[in-house]
Amino acid sequence: MAQDLPAEIFHRMIFNFLLVPQTSQRIFASDYHLVEDRQVCHYALCDFKNVRLVCRLWNRWLLHDFDFWRHLRVDGANSLIVAKDAMTRFPGYPFHIRIRADPHPNAKKMFKDDGWFVWDFGDSDSNSDDSNDGFITDSAEEEEEGDSDGVDTPEDDDESEDSDTSSSSNDEASTESDGGTEASDTSKSFEEDDITETGMGLSARASVAEDDEWIDDAIILFMTIIPTCEGIHLHLPTQFLHTALAFWGFFGAPKLRSCTFEAIDYDGRNVLDLRRYNHSANPRDHKPLTPPVKWFLKKSPLLSSVSIINYYVPSAKPEDLGFDVTQLTDFTMVYNRQDGPIVGPMSIDVDRSLLLPAISHECRNITLDLRIDPYAVDTYKIRGYRNIEKLALGAGHFIYRPYSQDRKHAIKTQIDVGEDFDFHFRTLVLANTKVWIPVRKELPTTETMLQFFLHEMINLESLYLMSVEIHSGPAKPTLTPAPYAPPDTSLPNLTNLLIDGGNIAMDDILALLKRAPSLTRLTITAKRSDKIDGISTALGTIQWDEDSQTGSVLCPNLRRFQVLFSDFADDEDDDANADSHKQDDTDSSDDTDTDSDSDDDGNKIDEGNTDVVPLTTDMFVDIRWLEELRKEWAEHWWCVPMEVKFTRRVHFHAGYYEDMM
Repeated sequence: MAQDLPAEIFHRMIFNFLLVPQTSQRIFASDYHLVEDRQVCHYALCDFKNVRLVCRLWNRWLLHDFDFWRHLRVDGANSLIVAKDAMTRFPGYPFHIRIRADPHPNAKKMFKDDGWFVWDFGDSDSNSDDSNDGFITDSAEEEEEGDSDGVDTPEDDDESEDSDTSSSSNDEASTESDGGTEASDTSKSFEEDDITETGMGLSARASVAEDDEWIDDAIILFMTIIPTCEGIHLHLPTQFLHTALAFWGFFGAPKLRSCTFEAIDYDGRNVLDLRRYNHSANPRDHKPLTPPVKWFLKKSPLLSSVSIINYYVPSAKPEDLGFDVTQLTDFTMVYNRQDGPIVGPMSIDVDRSLLLPAISHECRNITLDLRIDPYAVDTYKIRGYRNIEKLALGAGHFIYRPYSQDRKHAIKTQIDVGEDFDFHFRTLVLANTKVWIPVRKELPTTETMLQFFLHEMINLESLYLMSVEIHSGPAKPTLTPAPYAPPDTSLPNLTNLLIDGGNIAMDDILALLKRAPSLTRLTITAKRSDKIDGISTALGTIQWDEDSQTGSVLCPNLRRFQVLFSDFADDEDDDANADSHKQDDTDSSDDTDTDSDSDDDGNKIDEGNTDVVPLTTDMFVDIRWLEELRKEWAEHWWCVPMEVKFTRRVHFHAGYYEDMM
């Protein structure tokens, strides 16, 4: 039968139905919850290896279909052999290459210092603190603008067990062997001659796990295909990144369309360097030396997607970045470690060199997770841009004002305000973000803040809020705004909603659900301080119309309802201990760099938010009953069948948030 099946049909069947569903497997560590990755090494998947074992014909077909070998991944000596064999089999093809080393497990200890607070900004000017007492007002914001210038998880090890593929490629055999990832604990730094030649300063010892010779071999191996590569993704210690970019810069990458540069080490920086930076009169003088990014990307006119992760690139001016941000359609910049203020951009540079140049041209998707000196995104700067499809913001502040207030601010700061001054992005992601709402006319309460926040975002299709705190107040102390009354109009485009922690009230979420008839996916964290019962009860309630003999159901198009919980509860002790553990929702942003503890079974314990409730038997039964009830209603065409899913919060954050929905 295999001989009767055309090769083209066979290839598409295997690719579309077997391998594509596995593209959500993560390359990035769970620290990068906001970063999407689709560079899947198909030939390293177990299912691909198993299909090759069926017969010699299938093995030959799969060996010579470039779609399965397009993404080369090297994370050790064995996978390097596989990549070399694939390059020999497909000369001149547009590969996507990835080189990934594992960080040293003790790298974070350099920033462990008892009694020292990581976010010590010294005398830096901050318009707000973490409490509501530091609320941002219009007057404070005007002063600020006057001062400005206008890791793989263990499950991913399958992808590195590639030695079986290379051994069978020449003779088309299909024997398998285990080729685990090889990493290195030893250090490496530039020799003095290399430092002078590449313009790099003296480097700290870059730590990776055991033998790092394979990294140098990979850099040399890929040298020959760099001019034809369409994707280059490097996850290496800083000095290895410098070496690769400087070396490959002699050849250039004229066909390059996407790149990722992630520094997995601290490059010798420690807590003293961060203190020195925070208390310096001129922090820019303490930035690292300029990397060879510009030297490498100067011959890449087709570049449209760039991801920079914890790797320093200068940003005082747009031309200093090393790439033209105005030609990008996808731009990601993440600095989420303790050394973020040192290697990340300064807040004064974010708007001028990153955000505004990107959104004012062709950029459709932008992700900024910047744990730097106090930094805020103001809504008047992102209005009116129709090219933006997705805006994702991590740590920092997000200042939201109604249309009329934003328009006045834009005019004051000499921003061109046209007839179109609305929000056009369809996806909004906020994670560990403080949202400030200074108002003049209408003031929302704790029960209506979410609806007020979304009042003008009529184009929104997906909203993801993770550990977001929303605070509202008068724009000036002398103002007395009237209470905000949410409208009854629906939000017809909203299809995906995630509310994970934060201070958003369940009643506010429920009111939003009543205005979202098109909602298809809903994920909510179950909290101690604000029970989820009201939402599950509303989803299981039907309003019967006697005249038409039909039922009206909340969110009739809801297909998946996911509940995030901390752990499985001991039902006998849960009720007795609930009150003693109850406290306000804790922002998990400060826990990003802390190691997760595990229980006796090896499961991760969610310590980032003590307000997350454990899963009890009663909760499980009640919500599972809701699934059966909606299934019965679906038989009468009152709604669609709904799937209920229970997920540990730490497991949810271990993946890319959209994949986990």
